[in-house]
Amino acid sequence: MKAGARIAEHRANDTASVHTLSGQVRLQLPDKAADLPAGGLLVLERGLRHDVEAITESAFLLTLGWQA
Repeated sequence: MKAGARIAEHRANDTASVHTLSGQVRLQLPDKAADLPAGGLLVLERGLRHDVEAITESAFLLTLGWQA
């Protein structure tokens, strides 16, 4: 993501993790903001509302869980 780019508020139907590979991203959660620098990892519970903003040019890995 380019610096300043945003992904509007949304929610995932399953658990998700965000692992910042480079740069820094900020996830706005219902009760706080979570800053994730390179190497940072955040796990989101199913259905948690959030948005994503690139503080600097960034790359992150999004992994979605699933129910068996």
